[in-house]
Amino acid sequence: MTRIIAIFLALSILAPASAFAQSSRGQSFILADKDQSSTLSREEFKKFINLLAESGHRNAKRVKKFRLYSLAWSRVDADGNGVATRAELSSTKTAYNSSKKQSSIKVKTR
Repeated sequence: MTRIIAIFLALSILAPASAFAQSSRGQSFILADKDQSSTLSREEFKKFINLLAESGHRNAKRVKKFRLYSLAWSRVDADGNGVATRAELSSTKTAYNSSKKQSSIKVKTR
């Protein structure tokens, strides 16, 4: 159960691509992208999370508090190449939103 909660927390830090650049997440991405490569290394990703936490993002604060950086990173770096792209961040957020919707569906019983 704790692992499931941690996964949802880790995934919920991300934003859809359409709103990405204008959001606090987009600004945090730009600030965390130290080498201006338009991708985040693992170290830059941790900075990204910390910036989001500082700006009050609830789930980023939880990732920081419980030190779930590695779990969040493993969900974001989908292809395992050691960098997180905006597309990976967006697709992870989309997957999180889909699973959240599915878990909220109520089953009627007789």
